[in-house]
Amino acid sequence: MASTGLVLLQLLLLVSLVSASHFFGGSSTFTYKGRNPDGTFRVVIRNRETFDSWGSLYWSCYSGNCGYTSYSSPRTMIDSSTNSPQYNRQWSEFETVETRNLYSDTPFEMGAASCCWVYNRYYGWDWRLKTLVDLGIRSDTHQPNRSPEIAILPVMRVPENCPRTYRLPSFDPDGDRVRCRYGTISYVECASCIQPSGFHLDQDTCTLHYYYNRCKSCSYCI
Repeated sequence: MASTGLVLLQLLLLVSLVSASHFFGGSSTFTYKGRNPDGTFRVVIRNRETFDSWGSLYWSCYSGNCGYTSYSSPRTMIDSSTNSPQYNRQWSEFETVETRNLYSDTPFEMGAASCCWVYNRYYGWDWRLKTLVDLGIRSDTHQPNRSPEIAILPVMRVPENCPRTYRLPSFDPDGDRVRCRYGTISYVECASCIQPSGFHLDQDTCTLHYYYNRCKSCSYCI
């Protein structure tokens, strides 16, 4: 058994803020699809990103041999804030599915970078996303390694003065223990890598605790 790390790609906002700009967060998972007739390895990478109304991002090879793209699906909206109040910033979640042909099953990294986060209390602006694809044959199953599966909501709004606990849904189909963490390497895993105060992330259980309370009741404090 192994331990799989999951870097949080979502930005957690406090509801007392007025959102601006356009990017909320994103994620990436992969699925091995076998060998091609020419001997190359085929992997499907599923990228999801959430924007204010509309936007797009471009994933590029960050390290290793990333092969080449043989197919890329049309960009599809898979969720939106149709039920949120109009005074809240509306958002849309999009998905693209890319098939890549690889010359080997050695690990490689894909990344995306741009601006701009929705305005937030910590003045985050630029953002970075990075994902590791490892298709190596496992010693326990003798099969190619599989990606962790995540089902984190694209947008999470946290009432400012009400302590809460959020379980970040994730599991690994190979039975590996999934651990979650903040990005910590500036301009690689994140831009400024500011960790919001009042939050504690239990890395072993992928549980996010919010405990900040500077007021006496669950209300907005400006």
